[in-house]
Amino acid sequence: MDIRQLLAFVALAECLRYREAAERLWLTQPTLTKQIKMLETEISLVLFLRDNHGTQLSRHGQQLYQDAKKLLSQFNAFKTLCQQLTNGKRGALSLGFISSATPVMPVIITAFQNAFPDIHLGLQDISSPVQQERILNGQLQAGFMRIPVSPPLAFRKTGSDCLTLVFHKSCRHQQEALHQLWRRCTLFTVNAETCPGSALQINNFIAAHGIDARKMQCISDTRTLMTMVESRMGVAILPQSAVTVPHQDIICQPLHGEFARWDIGLVWNEKIIDPVRDSFISQVTAMLAPA
Repeated sequence: MDIRQLLAFVALAECLRYREAAERLWLTQPTLTKQIKMLETEISLVLFLRDNHGTQLSRHGQQLYQDAKKLLSQFNAFKTLCQQLTNGKRGALSLGFISSATPVMPVIITAFQNAFPDIHLGLQDISSPVQQERILNGQLQAGFMRIPVSPPLAFRKTGSDCLTLVFHKSCRHQQEALHQLWRRCTLFTVNAETCPGSALQINNFIAAHGIDARKMQCISDTRTLMTMVESRMGVAILPQSAVTVPHQDIICQPLHGEFARWDIGLVWNEKIIDPVRDSFISQVTAMLAPA
């Protein structure tokens, strides 16, 4: 038994005329007759009765008709699902991201979910090095991370981030230079275990600008770090994207110079074929294209 025989059975059951059923299926009438006979022979049942009044469903044909329609409906749904998966319109998408990417992500994610409601989206807050590893081995389909990256990874730039000096407004004397402020006060930074990418960026900046590391304290939690700055216990260097809660007494001053700024992009593995991921890449590319 194959799907063509079921199509022939359902079409003839609904038309009850061989010529009309054959035209519906784009078949010749002898071909349709042959498929019906093959089906009846295989299941050892008579499905249609023919007499002077035309063609009628047999008792067994009446019993099988609804189930045959359900099977065809399921088959068509299965074909549609296969097409949607092939075209990247249905499935699942697992994305990684770092905090520096969060300013652009809400608009991108919302637009993608509106355009592809049948794709289930999973987001994971993961550092750039771990994202790279998981994208290379196929555990993640794509990720927002620091760029550039090396082949087989490819990327589209989505934004940038920079380091900022965070301090209580009372800590800075009038006309005092920023480098004097961070050298005079205790300098808080993020812990390398919890924020490896940010910690490396900050450490590179500190080394390049001759900041005294003896006055540094690493804090594992950004919220705790901000509380210490609010309490005037010192100043902090953080990615600008990490300072999410404004405070009237806190000043965030962007830093400049070597290692002060970096680019963020959407990264994926070009060697892995993935229609769902490619739909997301196309959506992001279109959104970032100049108007």
